[in-house]
Amino acid sequence: MDLLKRLARAISNLIFYILLAIIILLIVYVIVINVYRKQDRLGEIPINFYTILTTSMVPEIQAGDIIITYKNKNDIYKDKDVITFVSQSNMTKGVTITHRIIRTEILNGKYYYYTKGDANNTADSSPVPSENVVGKVLLKIPKAGYLQQFMVSKFGWLVVVVLPCMAIIIYDVIKIFKKIFYVKKGKKLLSLENTKKQRDDLIEQKKLYKY
Repeated sequence: MDLLKRLARAISNLIFYILLAIIILLIVYVIVINVYRKQDRLGEIPINFYTILTTSMVPEIQAGDIIITYKNKNDIYKDKDVITFVSQSNMTKGVTITHRIIRTEILNGKYYYYTKGDANNTADSSPVPSENVVGKVLLKIPKAGYLQQFMVSKFGWLVVVVLPCMAIIIYDVIKIFKKIFYVKKGKKLLSLENTKKQRDDLIEQKKLYKY
């Protein structure tokens, strides 16, 4: 039974630390992405994570999903690839959009991608130059965007990071105090045993003197 308890505790601690590491890495990544976005340097990052906010790509990609994109070195993509790009359209200029490539044009050796959301009735108004492509969608994590938004909020940071860290610290402090208590208790018992032994020795010595 003790072995099972220790095993369960070890597995629980392992899962907790793995989740904590993932959460911290995700928060650090979000901070780095925001810094690069403000410096207009997103193109320097080959792998990116984005939270989908609209339903323009349903049913394949839902609002609230997180997508993982990879930027090809040559910025060349194929028709039907789903790409994330910085829009040049008048209505959405500067906005990061994830749509599917429906047609590709090459002008003077430069690639332009015509895109459309799967759920939209019409194609996007402006072609996407290759240098505006952030990357091709490799993977989606369903509804994980809601968790990400929660974690980067002040309340989420408190619940997911600060409180668990405080719990770990408190748990370790309790363990230390328990060890100190047991060490002192052990010393006290040893002292009592020594006293009893000395008393028994004195009794034996008195018996010898009597005879």
